[in-house]
Amino acid sequence: MIKSDAVRRSSRWALALMVALAVVHPGCGKSNAGPEVFSDSRTVAVLDNFGVVFTAQRNGTVDVDVNWTNSANDIDIYVASGTCATLDILLGGGCNVIAFSESATAKPETLTFPASNGTVYTVWAFNLGPGSDTVTTRLTAR
Repeated sequence: MIKSDAVRRSSRWALALMVALAVVHPGCGKSNAGPEVFSDSRTVAVLDNFGVVFTAQRNGTVDVDVNWTNSANDIDIYVASGTCATLDILLGGGCNVIAFSESATAKPETLTFPASNGTVYTVWAFNLGPGSDTVTTRLTAR
């Protein structure tokens, strides 16, 4: 009888300890890190572009949002896995394109693609004009 009372008391104590630890350390055992966000802005001439190279820090998805000032302009976006040296190489088939958005009317231009931890990606913004513009590329990795 004494032994079973001791076991009951120690079980209650262990349960109380687990609850206390869960309250003090709610993220124990999993990552509570929020999304990673990267943004870059450039002035881009007609038929010019700029690329953003980044390495994914987790498995998940990346939301790409490319916005610009003049709604008359058409900006397209392309994503390649790996480092893609130039947009010309990408458009010529020399890079592994994994996502793109070429809407003539969308503003902002957006897309989402799956990302793998440790993989390098290149995101290109291409200004088809009719004028120069300030273009902002925003990447949100989740």
